[in-house]
Amino acid sequence: MRWARLTWFKEHGYDKVHPEDRVHLEPGIQGQLVKMCGAEDSWQRVKWGNTEVRVHHSLLEETPSPRFDYGARVKAIPPRTPVVGEIVSIRWHFKREEPFYFLSVNGKTKGSQYWTNELNDA
Repeated sequence: MRWARLTWFKEHGYDKVHPEDRVHLEPGIQGQLVKMCGAEDSWQRVKWGNTEVRVHHSLLEETPSPRFDYGARVKAIPPRTPVVGEIVSIRWHFKREEPFYFLSVNGKTKGSQYWTNELNDA
């Protein structure tokens, strides 16, 4: 599976997002890590979590696969507070040039971001 980071704001142009999928990207999205699922006509299909959209390939920049995937059960390790949760969002940190994760713990998304080295498989 190939991964990419997706960034789109209205300034990129509405023509870069399939009309049926724009609702998923409004008001904009930056550095969302997505799985590339194949092409459909002139669109690249991408998916993250339960969301799948069609975008122009120019909005994507391929990245290495993150260590953890959407839906993976992970546990935070010290010095972080030990919690077990499910990965619900993976974003790209442009300065550190690496992914970071957001977790859902007991059905609630935590506001804290976690780095790869702060997580293990649960």
